[in-house]
Amino acid sequence: MPLGTTLAQSIGLDDIAVRGSSSLATSGSTDPGASGQVIATGKRLSDQLHVVYEQGLSAAQNALRIEYALTRNITIRAEAGLVSGVGIYFRKSFN
Repeated sequence: MPLGTTLAQSIGLDDIAVRGSSSLATSGSTDPGASGQVIATGKRLSDQLHVVYEQGLSAAQNALRIEYALTRNITIRAEAGLVSGVGIYFRKSFN
């Protein structure tokens, strides 16, 4: 089991990851060191509802994202933070 998953489960979360964030990456920063890296922690509250909190590593920025799966292919996402918004996402898998 990956270290992030093991650590997350030990404190009651579903995942912890260091990754790039679209919110921080589009913040308009021209500093090459501010690459939009975040620590993201997530918790699945039900089969359809997932909550993610992101905290910036190189800047004092954060975001809260809530995702609700309407169907297997359609998800509604709301995000609050530096860049806030709501969107409907369609995912199609070609196996």
